[in-house]
Amino acid sequence: MSKMSVLLKLSFGAGAVVLAGCGGGGGDGDTITSWTGAAVTANGTNILSTEKTSGQEGQPSGRIRVATAAGTFASTGGPDGSGIYRGANGATAQRVQDNLISDTYAHAVPLVVTQNVGGTQSVSTGVLGPASSTALLQAAALGGSATYRGEAAIITDNALGTVRHRSGDTRVTADFAGGTVGVTMEGITVPANGVSATVDRVEITGATISGATFSGGTVTATLGGSDALATITGGGVGTNTTEGVFFGADGAGTQPAEVGGVALVEGNTGSLSATYVAK
Repeated sequence: MSKMSVLLKLSFGAGAVVLAGCGGGGGDGDTITSWTGAAVTANGTNILSTEKTSGQEGQPSGRIRVATAAGTFASTGGPDGSGIYRGANGATAQRVQDNLISDTYAHAVPLVVTQNVGGTQSVSTGVLGPASSTALLQAAALGGSATYRGEAAIITDNALGTVRHRSGDTRVTADFAGGTVGVTMEGITVPANGVSATVDRVEITGATISGATFSGGTVTATLGGSDALATITGGGVGTNTTEGVFFGADGAGTQPAEVGGVALVEGNTGSLSATYVAK
């Protein structure tokens, strides 16, 4: 995969966009909400990697700031009529395409971030928002477990092409007492006409909770009941990892309200990446 093809294919959309942030850290009387997130990033010649991200949102201006491994971007205002945030040097940010993630969420924000720093283009796709508090996670650990339902955008990319999938049946099971998270992405379709799915089930098992975040575990993918990763990645899997975040608090104040995260498997000649969100 060439550097440019990887950058474009990660965007989940027709064009790459940049997540920008609250310039100046909340001037004009803004109330600032801190964001925590997780993303899959293609950064120049460093092909793909998962990362923890951070940011903030300012209201009433609507400005946002997001920091990734490649750099930090700040929007000059809220989203325009097309839902795009504008930053310096043509940087923009917008939600992951509606035909992949369509529901609305009170806390989690699925975003694609593209930035150009020092002549190097970077694209980050993931989920950000206000993380659940430490006290809430401690309370949740006393209550056992919770299951969240939502959706996911899954992309596979190799020499045979790029396929964007939508999982309309994504389930996240959080065992707060045991400190683990599992994710199952099913009900998978391909929005593009005439394109066949390369996966029909993606699963994350054994991710470990640490505060309001979780990571690690193992990503698997199947098609027709058989392993699909060897065909997608070309074997020689060098990356198999996840990052995720719990967001907000439920009405009872005893468990997180929402959850989101990313997964990445990369091999010799291809990759599978996913962004999911559930409530």
